[in-house]
Parts: sequence; structure tokens; C-alpha cells
Amino acid sequence: MEVFQISPSDNTKTNILGQERVLTVYSRQNPNLSSMEVSFHWWDEGTTSLHKHDHYEFFIITAGKTYHELNGKVEILNENTLHLIKPEDIHRFSPLEDCKSTHINFSATIERFDLLCNALGIHRNQLIQDHCPLRFLLNSNEMDFFLHRAEQLNLHMREEKKDLYLIQMTICEMLVHGISLLYKRHPLRQDNRPQWLCLVLRRLHSPDMMACSAADVYKLAGYSPPVVIEQFKKHTGETVSSYLVKLKIDWAIILLNTTDMTILDISQTLGYSSVSHFCKLFFYQTGKNPSEFRRISRTKF
Repeated sequence: MEVFQISPSDNTKTNILGQERVLTVYSRQNPNLSSMEVSFHWWDEGTTSLHKHDHYEFFIITAGKTYHELNGKVEILNENTLHLIKPEDIHRFSPLEDCKSTHINFSATIERFDLLCNALGIHRNQLIQDHCPLRFLLNSNEMDFFLHRAEQLNLHMREEKKDLYLIQMTICEMLVHGISLLYKRHPLRQDNRPQWLCLVLRRLHSPDMMACSAADVYKLAGYSPPVVIEQFKKHTGETVSSYLVKLKIDWAIILLNTTDMTILDISQTLGYSSVSHFCKLFFYQTGKNPSEFRRISRTKF
């Protein structure tokens, strides 16, 4: 069993909140998060320090129950509870008297979390709202899924020659399942989203819409640009243009990693007539130019 201990070290920064120290855990110092953009571990200690992260983290209580403090509020969490912790959330675990607990954690950088949400056809803002709980109890079938994947990861991590791609894929599978379950149970999911907008968003994530423009979105919606712009911003937190840029860069990443298409071909496939403009957008979203991104991603492991 791999156990991760949160304590002051090179991968943490200490801040003072009132009279207590708050540790900041950085993804860049976590070997798995920095290389694979995802991470997994078991936790079987009763107590953690008060801490926050710069990444997203799911945890599942696999046995027992525990006190959980989140942003100053303390609750008792029972076995089979799944919980999403957002970046900058401040939390910690404390043991109940005479009650041992264990839980699993699977994490993703903000960039990877956004990619996984986009792969499901949703935006992070649709999932995360302050007045909606980001936890719920898993049923037996849901719990079996996560425990089975956790057992697979334990086996993979013990192998002398680790298959990092397989480990990454299994953690991503857990993350996608957690995101989709949370979305399905979200109290406000699609509560007041117009049906036409739901259809447009699903359509935009189809491969044949890679070259889609804002004008295409307005035509697809069947409403005037001001109406579409207003509803997009209200329900996705993005303008039509910014939503399309992020979607296209997601497609670009997939094409860079899975094909031998030239940068020019990818740019044209995504509807950009200027390859320099495409490269600027790609750099703004990822911090790297397309050629550098492809080279690093193909040599990472």
C-alpha cells in the first residue's frame, strides 16, 4: 500500500491562518502530478495537517469514519463518501475516538482536470458552484469500481518495470468516473440551461466541429448572437470565442499526441488560416508552442 504523508517539506509552503499553520501542497513537487498530471495514493493515518493544494483532489473514505474540516466547517464523513477538493480549499482529517479510517486519493492538475471535464462535454464551472455540495455517498457498485481500480494501481505500482501510461490511464479513468458521478448528482445540473444550448454544447465536442467558428455556433443555435453570447456566458462562464479556443486547443493536444500531422495541417484542421495565430493561442493556453509540446509529451516517459 502506498501511503502519502503530508508534512512540512520541500513540496510545501507554510502560511499562517489565524493561529494555525496552513501547508500549501504544490503539484510541481509531486513526482506523479508533475510528470503524468495525475496522482493516486492511499491514506491510513488518522490525522493530516491543515493544508491546501494547487490542484484538484478526489478522496473516498474506504473504511470507518472521520472528522473532516473544510474551510472552517467540521463534519463527520462516513465510509463510501466521495468528496472533491478544489484548489485553495483548506482542509484536514482528524480521527474519531476509537474509530480508524482509511481513504484513497486521486488527483489532477488544473489543466488535466479541465481536459477531462471537456472530454465529457462539460465545463468545470458547470460542476463547481459554491452553494452545491461536492460530496455524496457511493452505492455498492460505484464503490466496487473505485476499489477495483485502486487494487489495479497497487499492483501496477509494485511492478519492477512500471507501465506509467497504464497507471496514468487508470487514474484518469477514476477521475472521469468521479467527475461524471458528481455531475449527474449535482443539484443544479442543467437546471435552467436551455435545451438548445445543451444540444449546441454536445455538438461542439464532435470531431467534425473542430473547425467551428463563432458564426457557426450562432447558426447552429438558431438564435441571434446577443442571445447566444449571453446564455453561453451565463451557463459556461465563457464567451463563445474563449470556449471555442479552449476546445480547439484540446483537440490540438489530441492531434499532436496521436498523429503525425504537421503544425500547419493541425492549424488548418482547427479552422485557423494563420499558423502563427494558432501557435500564439496554443502557447497562451499551455505555456508551450505546439512543436515543443509534442516533443515533450512524446519523450516524457
